[in-house]
Amino acid sequence: MNIRVIRRIEKGEANPELKTLLRLAIALKTKIADLFDYDSKVKFVVKDYGKYNFEKLLIIEKKKLGKRILQLCIHRGIDQEELGVLSRIASSDISHYKNGEENLVLLTLLKISIGLEIRMSELFDYNGKIPDNVFQGKIQF
Repeated sequence: MNIRVIRRIEKGEANPELKTLLRLAIALKTKIADLFDYDSKVKFVVKDYGKYNFEKLLIIEKKKLGKRILQLCIHRGIDQEELGVLSRIASSDISHYKNGEENLVLLTLLKISIGLEIRMSELFDYNGKIPDNVFQGKIQF
């Protein structure tokens, strides 16, 4: 990964794709969720990424994220159209994300987490419980 890209991400000047976030997580030997868990201390989870090629990892990550978005929508009692309205994203794009077909960018991920009223780290916590902390319009990141 280009050092300029990393610097722009660190400064908040870049809108990295999911694939870039995955590369960062691999480099830091952690999960993508940990990149957004601002409240906790840095916790490195050494993962064995060596047995997969990157493109396969990216496909797996997109599918897991899509499944998580679907779970959260069902839990919140909202459909794809309503999530589109809440997150200001076209519902057809939401469909692609839920099916793991698109490589989302950070801004889109933020919009979805705001639409679902969850923290970004909860969006990537694939095995975690479905959060009940609906912020009622007051997102607390």
